[in-house]
Amino acid sequence: MRIGKIEEAIPLYEKAVALGMNESASKAESAKLQLKFPKPSENDQAKVKALLPATLAAYKTGDTNELLKDYSEQALKMWGHNTTTVGLANIRRIWSEVLTNRKYLKFDGSIGSIYAIGPIALTLGRIESSEEYPPTGALQERKQNVIYFLEKDDNGNWKILLDHFYDANDDNWELSATDKEQIASLINSWDSALAPGEELEDKHLEVLAALYSPQAIEIFPNQASNIGL
Repeated sequence: MRIGKIEEAIPLYEKAVALGMNESASKAESAKLQLKFPKPSENDQAKVKALLPATLAAYKTGDTNELLKDYSEQALKMWGHNTTTVGLANIRRIWSEVLTNRKYLKFDGSIGSIYAIGPIALTLGRIESSEEYPPTGALQERKQNVIYFLEKDDNGNWKILLDHFYDANDDNWELSATDKEQIASLINSWDSALAPGEELEDKHLEVLAALYSPQAIEIFPNQASNIGL
């Protein structure tokens, strides 16, 4: 598995399960998913990297159509206080109002690494902006992190499913080793909440619910969404 021989790893994990090593069941499923959803090609990663700078540039021009041209019709926007706007039509309406009441004098952004598997991609970025609020001319300088969650559609085009900008005053915005350990532990808790083949019951839902934010969002493969815990 570690050296990339995914297909060869699957029957070995399944054999381990048959021998009573139940912890290998989740590893077998992980291997199957990696086989079904390989990492995006270099071409796909290049498309994602080219798509996002144009979106960021549109903030400074105040062009709502350009800003949202690469968003899915079912897109979600999570604001800094974790409220969520659902659907492209609603996002367009709110952004039109926002850009009427403020002007971006500066909106400089960079997109970092792309984390992706199959048709799903997650990318992180950093934004520095300067906003002017008419008619007073008041200025606000901001540093923000941004998360984009994207999906590749049936036509091979990448679309933004969710974005989230949040204030980041600390220039060192990389996750600490402790944070990474806590996140890994959280994900492992989710994986172990329900054993393979076990019937889902209320007790499992309580365990899972404890891991989620009250403002959590669940996006299904058909892009329908559940909003809120």
